[in-house]
Amino acid sequence: MKRILLILGMLYLFSGCEREHIMTYGNDAYIQFTGKMADSLEFSFTFYPNRDTIDYGLGVKLVGLPEDREREYKVVVVDDYTTAASGNYILPERCVLGKNEEQCELVVKLVKTPDLQTTPVRLTVRLEPTRDFMLGETSHIARIIWINDKISKPDWWNSVIVNSYLGTYSDEKYRLFIEITGVGYLNPEDAVDCRFNALLLKKHLNEKEANDETVYEKDGHTKMTVTVIGS
Repeated sequence: MKRILLILGMLYLFSGCEREHIMTYGNDAYIQFTGKMADSLEFSFTFYPNRDTIDYGLGVKLVGLPEDREREYKVVVVDDYTTAASGNYILPERCVLGKNEEQCELVVKLVKTPDLQTTPVRLTVRLEPTRDFMLGETSHIARIIWINDKISKPDWWNSVIVNSYLGTYSDEKYRLFIEITGVGYLNPEDAVDCRFNALLLKKHLNEKEANDETVYEKDGHTKMTVTVIGS
């Protein structure tokens, strides 16, 4: 419900801005995002355990005719609709639609911070008019990205096959599973793949124990185990 009210409030605010810009600027080149403001985006660092930054692309498109020159567009953070700290993102210094291009990608660098493991944050960016562009459709002039590093038990872990291979779920085990295997999803109907990835985690745990570096659960004394048979 809060997200719906957020979107409605933004649409109301930006619709007034768009009318003003259309009256002020007289060219016929418009810029807008390829996605709708109402379709908020979700990004989690959970599935990139060895990455502290990610380049996150947002599609931007021209409404009008391409030209044989670079044209600049502008993107700003909407502070009133953003809960992310300034340390959670970096916008490009210069945004350009290339020669004869009708579409490009705005790359926002997202930055992982410890608080994202407990509290998701919202980043809202908005296009602004420039000498080269007016704004396009109101519903496409802003994008919302929800950023987190939270982890929770996925539904597929509840399947008989996955549970028999990986054993009891814990957030710590799931994070380590992603780090070791490089995957965050298992298809319960693919027993071969499930077993293969469970064995990778088991091999890692066994090697750690052999080197006197036993991996424990969050309580610090329960040894992390994987129940798949084999090695």
